[in-house]
Amino acid sequence: KNYDTKEDENFATGLDLRLVSEADEAEFILLKGTEIIGMGTESQKPVGYDFSRTGKIEGALRDILISAARKSIPMHCLNPDRVAVQPDGSLAYMPGSLAALYEDLVAQHSKAESKSCVQIYGKPTVESFSLCLEMMRSKGIKPQRVVMIGDSLEHDICGANGSSVDSILVASGIHGKEILTSSAFRSTQSNEIQISTMIKAVLACTAAAALLTMRRPLTHASLRSVCTVSISLLAALRGTRSYIFCEHHQSPLWTYKSEQLDALYKKFSAVPSFVISRFQW
Repeated sequence: KNYDTKEDENFATGLDLRLVSEADEAEFILLKGTEIIGMGTESQKPVGYDFSRTGKIEGALRDILISAARKSIPMHCLNPDRVAVQPDGSLAYMPGSLAALYEDLVAQHSKAESKSCVQIYGKPTVESFSLCLEMMRSKGIKPQRVVMIGDSLEHDICGANGSSVDSILVASGIHGKEILTSSAFRSTQSNEIQISTMIKAVLACTAAAALLTMRRPLTHASLRSVCTVSISLLAALRGTRSYIFCEHHQSPLWTYKSEQLDALYKKFSAVPSFVISRFQW
């Protein structure tokens, strides 16, 4: 579990569950965070180190997971994400990474038949996408009008592919090191900037020529119209610069092809409908 919040205190309210902090007492492990063992019990234990930074199983966390692995106790992982981008650009290890490490421990220490004892919930499961699509249908939104935006090929894009939903991969996310540092990306970005600059120059010359050839004074209404159109075009062009489209879709400006991106697609068996360099609400 993560540190104490109102949600953490109430997540088991109304369920016939008794929370414990020892593997010998547990029938299953509920993985919701990586900071406290046995949240909600009197004998809860702090993990004692920052798993999100190290990505390693140590101390009390290792002891309890090895005990659980010997008995092949099932684990229910409520957040399958393996890593997440932090505000400073670094990657933090998430519960999905801990779940994968637990599977390795089970393979090493359990005498039972080898099979996965980790159940994941949320992306990329078909059930999670089906639930979201059904909620949208109830509001009159058709699946064809839905797009999945995310930075994880393994979870966001793979889940969208499995549910026949369009998707946009945010290249500056967890795969940023592989994508944004490639020479192909830098070349594409440079060309997009050049094209945008040329279009702006053409628009400026056209607007100037139109004003010079006008035979009547420029009214306030005309001035407002010219300013509005100019600002709209510049804003649209500025936004267009951040978009990079996959090779199987037509792009109004540029097509991005990269061996690194193709290798990632094959690694995770997931292909986005579009790729965008960054995303802001």
